[in-house]
Amino acid sequence: MNKRVWLIFAIVLACMLFVTLRPLTTPGFWIRFLNERLEQESRFHLNASDADWSIFSPFDVKLIGAELIEQDNAQRAVYAGASWFNLRLSGLRSLDPKIEVNEVRFHDLRVGRASRLRAREEACAQGLQGELRFNSKSLEPPVWRLDLEGRDMQAQPILDFFGSALQMRTRVDVLGSFTVRGSAIDSLNTTLSGEVRLSGGPGQLDAHGIDALNRGVVRWARDSGHFVDWPELMDFERLEAKFEVLDGLDDTRFSLSFENMSLEGAGGMDIFARQIDYQFALRFLSNQEQSTFRTGKYVADVPWPIRCSGSFNERLPCRLDQQALAEIALQLIKQDAKDRLSRTFGEVLQELEE
Repeated sequence: MNKRVWLIFAIVLACMLFVTLRPLTTPGFWIRFLNERLEQESRFHLNASDADWSIFSPFDVKLIGAELIEQDNAQRAVYAGASWFNLRLSGLRSLDPKIEVNEVRFHDLRVGRASRLRAREEACAQGLQGELRFNSKSLEPPVWRLDLEGRDMQAQPILDFFGSALQMRTRVDVLGSFTVRGSAIDSLNTTLSGEVRLSGGPGQLDAHGIDALNRGVVRWARDSGHFVDWPELMDFERLEAKFEVLDGLDDTRFSLSFENMSLEGAGGMDIFARQIDYQFALRFLSNQEQSTFRTGKYVADVPWPIRCSGSFNERLPCRLDQQALAEIALQLIKQDAKDRLSRTFGEVLQELEE
């Protein structure tokens, strides 16, 4: 009798488990469930070709071919996609909003514009691996930590994403670590902090885009002799860059070291609205072994001011700062005049002495 009771109990329990767990094994359930939660906390919509969940690994959901697409402003919408996202869950005692995502691992992450989804090769940062996880559950709002890494990635899609006019053929390595406060994706703009480093080379740079900053000034500088050589197509051995986020994307720093050229800047940006407000200082250094950019002695090590302000949806809105540039040009003109006077009167004095 006892055996029969236990058998019936086991059958009933198995049926209950089957009824309860059967929906979890269907891809559509998890995609719909996660999408509802995502849309409650952000402006993004989730697409995925498949979702894998198993009773043998009940705390993990693997989204295959997943993409997060921003729903606001179709022209500037951002998307993030990956070969797969693996979500670590908690709160599975009941299928209700208590279920939380504690960790997200991603493989072959790509970031780009939603308007270019069909052209996957144009995606920025294609090939990133990493994870996003709770750094502290005790704090309110919660703190997340993001670690990412990319090896042997193409540099040009990154430049294209930010609307840069430069053309660069090289492979780069990326390594970054950030913290984010809050559970909403929009928290990236206001609470993100950390840094990402990029290194690459050898490669080739088409420098026509540098001329585009201000063709008149560049032409004057060349004709005046202050720039001895500025090749438009150049080979290089190494580049290093760092992007620091101090307290949200409104307070960031950027630095680039490329042969004997350096670029340092500070300002803010909004990735989702694709807006930037940055001030840069461009220098051509005289104390470097590599002298791809050869300059005259009065131009070497002088900071050339660049302002980037506005939308970078199509093109990075950067121009040489005209007011600051006028001061530099005035100093160069004064120095030219001084040198010419010195040479002229020097010759006269030498003739009088003879």
